[in-house]
Amino acid sequence: MIHSPTPPEEEHPFFSAQNAPWMPLDELAAVWAAFGCQASTATAARATSEAFAAIAEERAALHTYTTIPTMQRSWTSRRTQVVALHQCSIESLMQAATHWFAAACALQESIEQPVQENGVTHEHVQFLVGHTLAQRLRVWTIAQHLLAEQVANYPPTQHTVGAASVTDCSEKQQQEIAR
Repeated sequence: MIHSPTPPEEEHPFFSAQNAPWMPLDELAAVWAAFGCQASTATAARATSEAFAAIAEERAALHTYTTIPTMQRSWTSRRTQVVALHQCSIESLMQAATHWFAAACALQESIEQPVQENGVTHEHVQFLVGHTLAQRLRVWTIAQHLLAEQVANYPPTQHTVGAASVTDCSEKQQQEIAR
């Protein structure tokens, strides 16, 4: 007999998506709006566009992820839907990371262009490149938390994160799973 899995936050509390570095995105959007207002080159405008696309994808991921708890009330009948929602959130975060990287590349390209008369210095843009890459890292970290949470929802319940095998379980547990 297969038993219900331990809720992911009890199984791997550190890797629960509830502990992931989600953050309010309004201030981040304001930073990019201010930069976009000063953008006088195509590359700076492209960086701004990519940043807003990243923010939109992260918001979509969070919205999708927050619908999962209501789906889990009827866990056995909706497991497929829960897995699909996890995957949608993960894919949105992958897209967000891609947009953050594209924004960083556009910013880096804008550094190589002559200084514009808009008051944005190369130092400011370099700072923004680092900040943009840090956002990319944060989004990948959230995706890692979601992946670990997704794995933790399935037997065997002794999942490990990292180099150890996910299939490590006792002989008795293997026999129960086989039934």
